[in-house]
Amino acid sequence: MPYRLRLSLFPCAQRYTLAAPGEWSSCNPSIAKDGDGFRVIVRTLNYRLKENGKWLGHPPGGARSANWLFHLDRDLRTLGVDRVVDQDVVAGDARAKNGLEDGRLFYWRGDWWLVASAAQFRNDTNYSTVCICRLDGDNRIVSPHFIESPLGMEWEKNWMPVIDGDGLKLIYRISPLQIVAPGDDWQPDLRSLGESRPGIQDWSGSSQLIEYRDGWLCVVHKRVLEKKRVYYQHAFVELSRDFKILRVSRPWYFDAPTVEFCAGLCLAGDSAILSYGHMDREARLLKLPLSIVENLLTDCWRSRLALWRAYFRGRKN
Repeated sequence: MPYRLRLSLFPCAQRYTLAAPGEWSSCNPSIAKDGDGFRVIVRTLNYRLKENGKWLGHPPGGARSANWLFHLDRDLRTLGVDRVVDQDVVAGDARAKNGLEDGRLFYWRGDWWLVASAAQFRNDTNYSTVCICRLDGDNRIVSPHFIESPLGMEWEKNWMPVIDGDGLKLIYRISPLQIVAPGDDWQPDLRSLGESRPGIQDWSGSSQLIEYRDGWLCVVHKRVLEKKRVYYQHAFVELSRDFKILRVSRPWYFDAPTVEFCAGLCLAGDSAILSYGHMDREARLLKLPLSIVENLLTDCWRSRLALWRAYFRGRKN
């Protein structure tokens, strides 16, 4: 495996853990700024993973998911935790009978929303459809909209939401960059906006897109199988306002070359906060100086030198 940067080893990087109530494992949180604090949606699930990314055991009826909403203060301390009430959508549509997975949290038109994967397990096979839904004041999922695959695929997930003006767009593929713009009937309108970018053609979506400088910033990921072991690489991507890729960082991982998955990103002052799952067993946050993100995106020898100096100071500490 090629050498990759470990973000948690940089100086001033701070890691936090979020544990949802109950016996199920917490994973794949998605963070968003909420006034002076934050909201985080945390997925819980009924299985464990092995190092090769496969289930440890076979849960009856397949993998099931439930979600919890965390309210955090400005210092990322937990103020409260509420169960996301999803029984109506899970019981009301067979496409979501195994729950909603890996929701990306975003604020739109005065309400909090999720774009998640609606999962169903049948005949020993997983199927996944994208579901966009609103959270009401009681943390109940309402107004679910199931977005069928624009390419007729039976497995769709990891679409990245972005609020562009008053409109919602979803990044379907990063390279070549393709966007799904749901119409009034919530059916997909797939648009291609750019050519392939060398190095990330086979990478997938991860976090939301957030405003950065004059455009957008997001995290993408790649799942790698090497010698019967699975690990995930991540990278930052900066885009212009009209969704042209400007810069791509060198690949990195959070804590270890294993199953780590980033589902959230936000900015707070001079820091970036990333939310990610570790081995589908733990929900984590990583607060990182924004200067590190900028140095990762800047491909010049001065930034590389500053980056590596900071990195090795962190390793010594």
